[in-house]
Amino acid sequence: MLLVIELAIREVENSTIMEHLQDQVLDLSDELELRKIHQADLDRSTDRLIQKQHAIDDIEDWKDAQKEKDKIEERYLRLQETMRSLQEEIHSVNFSKSRLNEIERNSLNSKPVTPKKKSRVQIHESPAKSRSPTRVRTSRH
Repeated sequence: MLLVIELAIREVENSTIMEHLQDQVLDLSDELELRKIHQADLDRSTDRLIQKQHAIDDIEDWKDAQKEKDKIEERYLRLQETMRSLQEEIHSVNFSKSRLNEIERNSLNSKPVTPKKKSRVQIHESPAKSRSPTRVRTSRH
């Protein structure tokens, strides 16, 4: 009988230990499931953060590209103004050159101006006639 009691006591102890181990297994299973859920949440959060970082990188790239575009546009406007100024200068030089050519053509086509002969008037008194002076024209060459 002692043996039966010992066996019954052992069976109760083993059953208690078994229940305790089953509870631990269930607790560990629950904890593992919670960790899996938490890890999935972390993975989703990480994915969202990565997507946000990509969006931020894209925005920064766009800003850099916009700055570069603005610099290029500014240089383009300056070059355009320089080109306009040079074209005006060329036009002015061409206008001056054509005006000079026109003046040269006109001067070559016109008759040369000869100086007019100067006339001088000399007053001589003649002794035989009245005392009024007479005019004599002389030409000077």
